[in-house]
Amino acid sequence: MKKSTAHHQVLLCRPNHFRVDYQINPWMQVGSVDPQKALAQWNNLVSQYQKLGLEVEIIEQNEKYPDMVFAADQGLLLGDRSILLSNFKHPERRGEGEFYHNWYLDHGYKVTPLTQDLYLEGGGELQRWRNYLIIGLGFRTDLRSAQKIAKVFDKEVLYLELDKQQFYHLDTCLMALNKDVVFYHREAFSASSVRELQSKVPHLIEIDDTEVANFAANSVVVGSTVVMQEGNSHLARQVEGFGYRVVTVDVREFMKAGGGVHCLTGDLGGLTQSDSASQKQRQ
Repeated sequence: MKKSTAHHQVLLCRPNHFRVDYQINPWMQVGSVDPQKALAQWNNLVSQYQKLGLEVEIIEQNEKYPDMVFAADQGLLLGDRSILLSNFKHPERRGEGEFYHNWYLDHGYKVTPLTQDLYLEGGGELQRWRNYLIIGLGFRTDLRSAQKIAKVFDKEVLYLELDKQQFYHLDTCLMALNKDVVFYHREAFSASSVRELQSKVPHLIEIDDTEVANFAANSVVVGSTVVMQEGNSHLARQVEGFGYRVVTVDVREFMKAGGGVHCLTGDLGGLTQSDSASQKQRQ
């Protein structure tokens, strides 16, 4: 079988040692995880990605680092086979980077580290949208770090201030569907950041309290398909109204640690947004 190109790859970490041992965000429920359920949910997510035509690369989890399963947080693509490696703010997660660093190198990636005084938590904190980088500030990334990261990418930046502890990462409260449509939870952001989004985004659509708490924003766009946590029927109907197909999965065991579908999914070039679907009007 012909191997897929890097433009159709994602990276996931097999959750053989997933658990919640500590609390570094308000969602975390210590001692609450059912390991067998978590592995079954992860296997289903892998299967759904494979059905969508993505090649799923897998890194094995080190038993010392239960949050290592959240592959989105580990780094950002700078270009084809080039990774900007993350630095974690909390000491509980800092050891994860060594294993991802080694995996990237072993698989032919050029790895660019940050200096230790800068914090970056990968796709959890940063999303590409149009010609911008959207960076969430306040809990895991400060302005100085964000400005230096922006220079690495050489792009214009939307700095958004995260305003509530439960929305510690940008991907807990914002999902860019395509170049015209962004879903967000208004109360997660400062008033000035809401105004900034309103001035830039043609279709800025709110996610309500119930669905944002069900990790609706923590979804993954793969071409004209959106993979999201089950139970977010209102968001699913809205997404379908823009011409996308919705695939639902259950990752509730990982939500007990503050992570959802997007958090589990490292982007190696497969998470592309569909401009053609964005041209369709809502029904």
